[in-house]
This record gives sequence, structure tokens and C-alpha cells, in this order.
Amino acid sequence: MSRSPSPFDFSTSPIPSRVSSPAPSPSPSLRSPSLPPLPPLPPTSSAKRHPEYYLDDELVIFRVEDKLFRVNRYFLIRESEFFRTMFELPPGAADVEGTHDAAAIPLLQVTCSEFEALLHFVYKGMHDDNQLNLPQWIDLLSFSTRFICDRIRERAIREIDGHYPRVDPVVKIVLATMYSIPQWLAPSYEAICQRANPLEVDEAIKLGTETTTLLARAREAVRQEPIESRPALTPPPPESGGVAWPGLTTTDSYEPYRSPRVAEIVREVFWPPSPEAPLGA
Repeated sequence: MSRSPSPFDFSTSPIPSRVSSPAPSPSPSLRSPSLPPLPPLPPTSSAKRHPEYYLDDELVIFRVEDKLFRVNRYFLIRESEFFRTMFELPPGAADVEGTHDAAAIPLLQVTCSEFEALLHFVYKGMHDDNQLNLPQWIDLLSFSTRFICDRIRERAIREIDGHYPRVDPVVKIVLATMYSIPQWLAPSYEAICQRANPLEVDEAIKLGTETTTLLARAREAVRQEPIESRPALTPPPPESGGVAWPGLTTTDSYEPYRSPRVAEIVREVFWPPSPEAPLGA
């Protein structure tokens, strides 16, 4: 009995040959313009190493906390004066440090999250649209400051400073003090002077006794300004977008004190002018 051919039965159908049915030649108007032939490669013996992109790179193993990392030396040497100096030292006769797991180079007082933030930035930063989040930028600021990665440090400072929602001024004062970012201090002091709520106990602990005392003095001086000198209160536009990080970012409301006068009070309290030496001294 003969059966009807299945639409998926190819046993009775000839398989078309690619060779016997060549594609038609494109019309002359659609043909690609002919390219000049490439010159032949010179013999290998005459090729010279590129001064920048002939990489003599090796992998090196680090121990950070309880994790081992095996990474390229190239990025560390390029970005960090600390690692550049370390790897330029001539190795000893029996020097095997960093070449296998049992001899991993320890990075003391570095957290895994800090080292991961560095590696994410140098390995994936170019192709990652989201880049790093705020805690990772803070980790990167910490690492880049201690290991003298100047370009990465500058980038971390810009990202933290421009984060939206804005970083809490108390957090910025702590970071500025820890990592030597003096340009953050005055604006952060001014923001605390203008915010509606006074400092909380946990904030005072973070800031320390001296800074807390000076901030209380500055806030009091700001609030002694005459009422008529204050502009009319207009609520700020609501903040939207960005990622809020509890304990790191803030949406605090601010009272309507004139910013130039607040800045002047902050300067007087935190950086008072030196007393002039008496005449004839």
C-alpha cells in the first residue's frame, strides 16, 4: 500500500546540491568596490615590539580575607603606584610569592568587597552600563586611596559626589575625613546647618565630639539670624530616580536660610581667622 508523503518526509525528495545550484551573480551595480591588495607581511625577524601594546603580563595570586584572587598584573601596575613599585622590585632567587595558591600575596586590611569593586571596575567597567553602585564606589574610594590609584580615586569621588539621591552629609563628612577629601567638608557642614532635624545620637558618634560641638554652634548661629532675612519657604521639588541606600543617602528637608550667610557662619565656626599678632611683638 502506498502512503501519502509526509510534509516532513524527505526520503522521496532529492536534496538540493549547493554546488549544482550556485547563487546568481549580483548585478554589476551591487558589487562591492574592489579593494587594493594588502602588502605582504614583512618577515618575522624584522617585526618590532609595539612600545605600549606588547604586554609582558603575568597572572598573580592574592589572598584577601579568606578568598584567593588570580588576576592580571597589568591592570594593577597601570592603575596603582603601590603595585607598580611592588612589581618593579627585582625578585629574589627563591621568590615564588604570588605564583601559586600556597604562596598567595596577602593584602592586609583589605576587604573582599573592596578588591572585588576594583576588579569589577578595571575588568568590566568599560562594558557595564550600570557601572558600580554606591557601596561599591565607596569601597573603591577606600582601596584607591590606600593603594595610590589616583585616576580611580578621582572617578570614585566624582561618582559619590554626584550620586542621586544625594549622599547623606554626615556620611560625606566621615568619608572626607577618612580619605582626605577636604572639598566635601564645608558643603556638608552647611547642609547639616540647613536641615530641619538636629543631629541624632548615632550621627554624633560617627562625627566625633569636636565636629558635633562645632556643628551645634553653627546651627545655633544660623537660627539666630533675623526671620526677615530668610527667603520665603518654597518646598523643594520631590526627588525621584536613582537608587536610595538606607544609611548612605538622604531626602531630608531643609529650612529656608540664605545659603551665602550659612556658608559664612560655617567658615567662621570651623575655620576662624587667626588672631593678628600684637604690634611690636
